[in-house]
Amino acid sequence: MEQQIEKLENILDQVGEMVGRGYLARLERCEPQKAGFAELNLDLKSCGQFYRLERLVLNKREIFLDNLTTVLNVAVAVNGSVVTLFHSDGQRNAFYMGVISKHFRSNGDKARRESIFQAVMGAARGNLPGSRFQQVESETISSLLDQVGNGAVCAVSGIPDLKTDAEHREYLQGLERLGDAMRGRQYAVLFIADPIAPEELFQVRQGYEELFTQLSAYASQQVSINRAENLSRSNTYTESFSESLSKSLSKSQSTTESRSRTTGTNSGYHLDLGLGVGIPGAPASIHGGGGIQRGRHEDHTAGTSESAGIQTALGTVTQNGASTGRTDTVGSSSGVGIQFNWENRGIRDLLDRIQEHLKRLSLCESVGAVQAAAYVLAPDQNTAMTVAGNYSALLRGNRAGLENAYLNVWSRKDSVQDILKFLSHGMHPCFYMGGEQVGVERLLATATTLLSSREAAQQLLFPQEPLDGIPVLTMAPFGRNPPEAEQNGLNLGELLYLGQSQNRQVSLNPDSLTSHVFITGSTGAGKSNAIYTLLDQLCLHGERADKPTFLVVEPAKGEYKEVLGGYPGVRVYGTNPRKAPLLRLNPFSFPEDTHVLEHIDRLIEIFNACWPMYAAMPAVLKAAVEHAYKGCGWSMSSSQCAGMRRFPTFRDVMCALSDVVDSKGFSQDTQGDYKGALLTRLESLTNGINGQVLCAYDELEGEELFDQNVIVDLSRVGSSETKALLMGTLILKLQEHRMAQRATGTNRPNSGLLHITVLEEAHSLLRRTSTEQSQEDSNLQGKSVEMLTNAIAEMRTYGEGFIIADQSPGLLDMAVIRNTNTKLILRLPDEGDRILVGKAAGLNDDQIVELSRLDTGVAAVYQNHWLEPVLCKVSHFDRAEHFSYTPARFTPDPLTEMICQTLLQGISDGTALECEGVDRIRTWIDHQQTGKGVKKLLYQALIERQQLSQKERDYALYCLAHGKHLIEEIRRFAVSADEFRTMADRQIMESLMVPEVVAREIRRVVLFYAADNVRNDIQQFHELQELGGVR
Repeated sequence: MEQQIEKLENILDQVGEMVGRGYLARLERCEPQKAGFAELNLDLKSCGQFYRLERLVLNKREIFLDNLTTVLNVAVAVNGSVVTLFHSDGQRNAFYMGVISKHFRSNGDKARRESIFQAVMGAARGNLPGSRFQQVESETISSLLDQVGNGAVCAVSGIPDLKTDAEHREYLQGLERLGDAMRGRQYAVLFIADPIAPEELFQVRQGYEELFTQLSAYASQQVSINRAENLSRSNTYTESFSESLSKSLSKSQSTTESRSRTTGTNSGYHLDLGLGVGIPGAPASIHGGGGIQRGRHEDHTAGTSESAGIQTALGTVTQNGASTGRTDTVGSSSGVGIQFNWENRGIRDLLDRIQEHLKRLSLCESVGAVQAAAYVLAPDQNTAMTVAGNYSALLRGNRAGLENAYLNVWSRKDSVQDILKFLSHGMHPCFYMGGEQVGVERLLATATTLLSSREAAQQLLFPQEPLDGIPVLTMAPFGRNPPEAEQNGLNLGELLYLGQSQNRQVSLNPDSLTSHVFITGSTGAGKSNAIYTLLDQLCLHGERADKPTFLVVEPAKGEYKEVLGGYPGVRVYGTNPRKAPLLRLNPFSFPEDTHVLEHIDRLIEIFNACWPMYAAMPAVLKAAVEHAYKGCGWSMSSSQCAGMRRFPTFRDVMCALSDVVDSKGFSQDTQGDYKGALLTRLESLTNGINGQVLCAYDELEGEELFDQNVIVDLSRVGSSETKALLMGTLILKLQEHRMAQRATGTNRPNSGLLHITVLEEAHSLLRRTSTEQSQEDSNLQGKSVEMLTNAIAEMRTYGEGFIIADQSPGLLDMAVIRNTNTKLILRLPDEGDRILVGKAAGLNDDQIVELSRLDTGVAAVYQNHWLEPVLCKVSHFDRAEHFSYTPARFTPDPLTEMICQTLLQGISDGTALECEGVDRIRTWIDHQQTGKGVKKLLYQALIERQQLSQKERDYALYCLAHGKHLIEEIRRFAVSADEFRTMADRQIMESLMVPEVVAREIRRVVLFYAADNVRNDIQQFHELQELGGVR
């Protein structure tokens, strides 16, 4: 009996070890199996495909573990094995993923293998959108294993589990923790997951169910003790008489008494175990049986019986009978029972574990299951164990597991080589259990564990954070359904979803651009390229017959003329006559359809937007402008000019400003402040290049600027205020030009997109201002910017579309962002800029954060009628036509040359000047940077045809050439008389635009006139005479 109990206990121990897979603790002491033909016959080159993870993209809206589970579900469904390899050389890391078809190896199964590869990797790309996988050769995997795996191999077995945070939310630990912990060491972690067929899962379930059934009978014991007593009594009486012909008489009487007493005691113990089922994952089946029975039984009985009878018989029988009977029964019973229950906790735990395994099997039958294990390869045993320990720790959760985690390491050279042969072919190595016995087949075991797809996905351990060599991006998803492209639509670029192209174009309706476009992004994000693409498809190579024209106003970089300036029909104007034709404007001119007061109001608003103005400065400046118009013959009430239409310049306003300030009754300090602030700014606009650009008497007409393809390069203007003034002037002239066209009927309402205006670095003009007001400052700049933004918004009715581009949206007025229908947002690092623009474009919080990580050329695109914003990879513009400009060596101005010849020689008959036209001469005089006295002399000589004295003509030429400044400037640099003359002639040629021979004569006049004014200084007098030469 004791032997049977011992046998039973041994069987239970073996069952517990098999269910808990305790045999894995001894696996490292087992001998590895030599790789046979079945293993070596697997050619990974034809039966496998491997990919290197170039970039991993995580979707914040999705659970990453669910995506990996789906990939493994697909692999199980198509009967493909999944292999991952994490390799580290101590500094850089690499992650590989592969698919192996182990069941379809023949040449005839090639199509089946291809379908498996496409299914699994297609699932990987579909569930990890945006991630990049680069295919590599199978030899790459083998070479990486050989590099690090010659020293030791450690197998990691167990069922992974998720950790939970403080809020009881499950989370997956990433491979980056292992990479950071093992920095500086060489190792590789190979994970192999082979699919399990449904019929195999069914057999495993049967084994567990039979095992549960047999063990459940011994999980508890019951013992009963009973005692019972019984007493009974019975009496019977019978009398009979019979007569016959034989005269037989019979009489019988019987009396019976019976007593009984029974005492019983019964106790028993019975246990029977018969096992004949296979344990899943165990190296062999366990069989056994046994029975034990033990007991005691006692019985006691007592009884009494009495009987008497008389019988008489005669020859003749006569029968007559009677019978009387009575029975009395008296009984009593009493008993005592005791019952004891015992539970075997060891068997109960086994049953609980089996039940959990059955639950896991139910999940496996639904989502698929694999036999999986991980193998750590390293140059030495210490590294292998350290890496395996860290790797195993990442797989452990906070809950109690069904089985322990087991680490088995092999460092003996022959064992390592045998194991590597299996691993290099994507196979699990096998190990012999127990010693070798003659005539007995040795049992084999592996380090694998039966895992569901979800459990195996946890063990894949994709990185969750960036690692050296493995970029990991957490991206917010954008929309995937922009409106379908319309006929003649504008293809902006490819639609992206989580960084991956969707093979679909993002198209914009060209006519919707009249509601204006806002483009923003940091330096180098791709703003200019986006605008090149828009202008190219709209105006240069578009399919529309009536292509719109464009005007580009670029205050920085000067790139547009280098990219688009070389196209036929594209005109370029700039502020440096050596780089491009000179931009010529007069802010004070306006079309006939515009009233002079309207123009003055708009012009003053532009000044307020460009210059810091306070107190009465705007009113003073406006009065000076009106005074300048009146000086040119304009009536403020009728908007008519006496005679020919003439417009003032900044020089006229500057001359009128002093009189206006003096007439206002300001204190001396206030007068000084106003004159100092305003005159300084006005004077800066009348000198040098600024004077040539903003005080041009031959300014560009509206048709030249706004009805053709034009690029205005302001990148060489140093002052931001001057840039803003030029941009504001162009917007003002554009608005008035369109209004004039509407009045003449050349521009019809709602006629679609006719012209595009590009404003780069728009914050130079449309700057955000404070809304606070004070007694001294009533936010004039803010109101002026509001006027400009309203003008831009209203110009859509004229077919005008604005593309407003800026890298600092926080500096722009909010109305600019609000009043644009189409928004292109490229990479924006600044959080404030992202929130400002993102909210205006309908982005959620995650998408707003995503704006800081966009690749170059990728933009979030949104139009007000779209359901949601989308990501677009803007097409790269690669059709640049470089602008080339060779300025003329020198091109004299015929009118200036004729006027200077007249002053040099005196008036003869005036025939030549009459051919030029009185209006042109008057405009020429008005634009000269001279005082009123000189202009009066010029009017007398050139308009009124009066004869001037020699001294008056010399004085006029001296002032036109700015003689004093000319002499002082050249004296600073010239080292000889010849150099002085050469430099003076060149400067006169460039400033007055006259030929060299005329410049030489003017230089002589200037020097002699200067000498006459310093006769008291003999040395200087002779020096100037010598420089001028003999007359």
